[in-house]
Amino acid sequence: MTAKEAVAILVAAFRQEQISAPTVALYVAKLQDIPSPLLEATIRRAIDTATFFPSIAEIRQMAAGLAGLLPPGVEEALAVVRAADTEIPVTRRDGSLAYTERVWDWPDDISETLLALIRRVLATVGDPVGADGTRIFAWEQGFKAAYERVREHETHAALAGLARAPVMLRGGDV
Repeated sequence: MTAKEAVAILVAAFRQEQISAPTVALYVAKLQDIPSPLLEATIRRAIDTATFFPSIAEIRQMAAGLAGLLPPGVEEALAVVRAADTEIPVTRRDGSLAYTERVWDWPDDISETLLALIRRVLATVGDPVGADGTRIFAWEQGFKAAYERVREHETHAALAGLARAPVMLRGGDV
């Protein structure tokens, strides 16, 4: 599917009788870097889910999501961090507690991309526990803010790199 065909399908699906030629040209120019199978799946998804004629940004965001290029949201990243933040009790020979060691026990199924993003954020905000073993007040808010900044940068990079998007799509779309 070409970008021009995609725009024509959107116009027909959303009953846009009075769309100007410059608008069509702009849509075509901004969508032409998306690989044909991905563009076709994106247009199908837009028709199935959008209430109104989608903007260029919405279409590109949808394409990046279908291609699996967008980083997970902040709540998902925070859930991974919470689950990976593990405390291991270290005992003496007599069985009494000597101290508690904190380690990051990352899940086996975590993507390398997400793990790299989380590690970048942790390098910025630090560990959620201070040297004395107490939780740092408002650490999660700091993590969320830092993750959103990193995620925004990665999202822009993903949207700019749609031309290199993989042909295999997430969610079974072909």
